[in-house]
Amino acid sequence: MRKYLTCRKALLVSLFMLVAHCAQAASLQEMSDKGPAMVVFVSKKGAEDYTEYAEGVLKERLKAGGIKIMNPEMTDKVKKDRLLLEAIKNSNASVMAKISTNYGAGIVFRGTLQAVSSLEKFADSWEGQASVSLSAIDTKTGEELVALASDPLGSAENPAPMEETSLASKQMAIMKALDNVLQKMGVSSEIISSAASISPRYQGDFAPAGCNASSVVFTPDNAYVAAACEDIVKIWAVADKTLYKQIPGSRGDITGLAFTREGSQMVTITRKGYMNVSGWPAGNKKWEIDSGSDRLLSVAISPDSQMIATGDDEGYIKLWDAVSGRKLGEIKAHNKKIHTISFDAKGRNIISASDDLSIKFWDINTKREIRAFAEPMDKLTCAALSFDKTLIAYGSKTITIDLLRKRRTDKKYIRLRDANSGRDIFTFEGHTKDIRAVAFLPGRRYIVSCGEDKTVKIWDVDKKSEIASLDINAVVSTVAVSNDGKWMVVGSDELSLWKLK
Repeated sequence: MRKYLTCRKALLVSLFMLVAHCAQAASLQEMSDKGPAMVVFVSKKGAEDYTEYAEGVLKERLKAGGIKIMNPEMTDKVKKDRLLLEAIKNSNASVMAKISTNYGAGIVFRGTLQAVSSLEKFADSWEGQASVSLSAIDTKTGEELVALASDPLGSAENPAPMEETSLASKQMAIMKALDNVLQKMGVSSEIISSAASISPRYQGDFAPAGCNASSVVFTPDNAYVAAACEDIVKIWAVADKTLYKQIPGSRGDITGLAFTREGSQMVTITRKGYMNVSGWPAGNKKWEIDSGSDRLLSVAISPDSQMIATGDDEGYIKLWDAVSGRKLGEIKAHNKKIHTISFDAKGRNIISASDDLSIKFWDINTKREIRAFAEPMDKLTCAALSFDKTLIAYGSKTITIDLLRKRRTDKKYIRLRDANSGRDIFTFEGHTKDIRAVAFLPGRRYIVSCGEDKTVKIWDVDKKSEIASLDINAVVSTVAVSNDGKWMVVGSDELSLWKLK
């Protein structure tokens, strides 16, 4: 009798778990009908450095599962409102209604990265650990639709990932933990797998032709592509690849351009040392200044859109007030030209890369160098930071001369480093000539590079391998990826559009 009751109890438990799982699967379908989703991720102490990575992975998975993700600019506004963000964490029903009304979110996915760590098991072999909890909240009612936590990693059914570096093992552990939670919500393994796949598909050239772009960027809303075509910025619509607007630059050919994060202003710099700020999308000139540099070669805008940083041909970083154009200071950063410049995620530091073969980090307030990366190489051609500013990739070349055999060997490669510690993560090899540009896709997993070998290559950071190579009919000088990771623009003697997902 006791055995019968035990079996009956086990059967009832199994049926309950099956019904619960089906309910969760159904709730995911219901969530997709509630309108755009806001994704807010927070981390417990010790896991803060991986918050943006986790949020990026979650967004990719949800989009693949049919959930429409809210405009990132709106999400940023919510994150800046401390009281509102705290209410989201606490699932305050009245504030949820406010979000629905003021921000247009029908549902909030609230994720918490509980812990992330790694342990070196053997030489060049790290085991990653991570735990994640996730809840979904109906903003109209304040009702918590689902609340789940990831299963522990390390069992035979759910093994902990083993990778060659600590960073890679942590990233893979976060991904596995999130996938585990999403599968409990009814997201199929096929959808999860598709979210991580990259398959470039040619969509055609932008018309009219005739722009050998020195710089190309997407607008923050991913609707337009802007390219520096000599002394004019040409802007095309992504939807039909037709020319939308032409905006005259300052004096001289344009060497760089950037948009503020919210997309209201566009900054251009020129080979004659001028900087111009225009309104977007109107294209009206707001102000123009002579920077005092012979040539400006790189430009970046702070995350809060209040400061502009420029790099010139003499190795100076100059800081400017984005509203008035007033000069805020300068740093003698390098001995040669600065071809890449960027702010960190919080806008407190600046990262610069130069022809003097060094990459340096600078404190904006003190104007002092914080740290620098330098290694034996003969050329540093380009650099880029990941969207969350935690990884840096740069194109390099080393030259080896064998006098005995009268032979010269050029090695072209992309070096990937941890931007905070400088630790070397991996080296990608595959280009046969100099690398002209590198860029990250959102989520930190993929890197795009292009070069004088007339190819564009896509690299998988997790798998540490090349996953795609596109043959272009001309030297490729620049490449850009949209903020949602769906589109890529390749700049050679023409501008071509590629769909990545």
